[in-house]
Amino acid sequence: MPPRKKSASPRAKKNKEASVLEDVFPIRVDSAEEVSAPEEGFSPSPKFYKVIATTFLIATILLVIFVVFLTGGKATISLKLKPQTVKANTNLMVVEKPASGQVGGLALGTVVTGEKVFSPSGGTEIPGAATGEVILYNKTNSAQPLVATTRLLSPDGILFRLTKSTNVPANGQIKAAVYADKSGKDGEIGPTKFTIPGLSEIKQKDIYAESKTKMSGGVKRISALTEADLKTAEEALVADLYSTGQGKLVNIAKTSSSAYAASLYTYIKNSVKTDAKIGAVSDSFKMTGEVQVVGVFYNPADLRDLLLKQVEENLSAGEQLGNSAIAPTIQINKYDLGVRTADLRVAQEFLIKAAYSDDLLDKSKLLGQSKDAAIEYLKSFSWVDSAEIVTKPAWTKKLPGEASKIEIKVSE
Repeated sequence: MPPRKKSASPRAKKNKEASVLEDVFPIRVDSAEEVSAPEEGFSPSPKFYKVIATTFLIATILLVIFVVFLTGGKATISLKLKPQTVKANTNLMVVEKPASGQVGGLALGTVVTGEKVFSPSGGTEIPGAATGEVILYNKTNSAQPLVATTRLLSPDGILFRLTKSTNVPANGQIKAAVYADKSGKDGEIGPTKFTIPGLSEIKQKDIYAESKTKMSGGVKRISALTEADLKTAEEALVADLYSTGQGKLVNIAKTSSSAYAASLYTYIKNSVKTDAKIGAVSDSFKMTGEVQVVGVFYNPADLRDLLLKQVEENLSAGEQLGNSAIAPTIQINKYDLGVRTADLRVAQEFLIKAAYSDDLLDKSKLLGQSKDAAIEYLKSFSWVDSAEIVTKPAWTKKLPGEASKIEIKVSE
């Protein structure tokens, strides 16, 4: 039986370990007991404990801040929506008894004729006799004949005369043309009352004249007639006839069984004539014309309801119709005066706004992002006008990593 090996004693092992440590670390170690044995008489100073306490406090604060950052950080995103518009463009039929999709109303027409005297532009000014119109009143029980050139005197002493003989009916009135007795600008007086010096003082109280408009023509301009003069005169005459026709149609529409709050008009110029020749030297020229005026009277509520219906049917998901301050553009496309109907071409822009919902934004793309990156993402949506992000704590530069920590507020 082989001899049994003796095991090394514990002390021998410790000495061997100390020898190895001396080879690795340049530190003198006499024995393992010396390494582990505390120095006799060691007593920590108060400063030592203060350093330990301060270090622990700082570590605790940092840990709390880190925990708050991970669990308590929040972000509020304020979005301002960009106003957008959508346009309705359609044809609507106007009839007196509207069916579904039609507008209540009617189309009327009238023909207006008239004439007007114009003056050419440029040239030389010369004095002329001012002219105008007065209303002769007779408050007696007998008719009063007045011959041409009968004098009419204003309170300022400006004398006018009747252009033609006339007969003022008893207890009645009649219009008459007048001209100034003297040429010049003094005859261009405003509306006033006239006495008739040729009548007795008693009759002058009951028979008199009044002008409602200013007299004109006290100064005349002599010039060669140009093509531009004729064009300007034609436009002015047609405008007057058009305005007169509109007034006539309004009165006709009032006699219909229904009242319509809105109307629009168009006209056809049938004829415009003048005897004046281009190049002729004159102080005035006369032009006559005939215009057919058409008016469409309709219920604006019917029209707006039909437009709104068309727009709402074409709104995208998440869009709502806003208030529209933009008036519609309406044109008379065609009309039939026989049956009093009209076809209108109507266009109107409406404001729309995005109805925000959580599915419009993918919050996952905001998690942990910097403020700048998040704002850039938000502005990529066409309906976002501006974006502002506030984080808590305020010093944090990034958004929280949880969607529940992000609040989105929307304003128009």
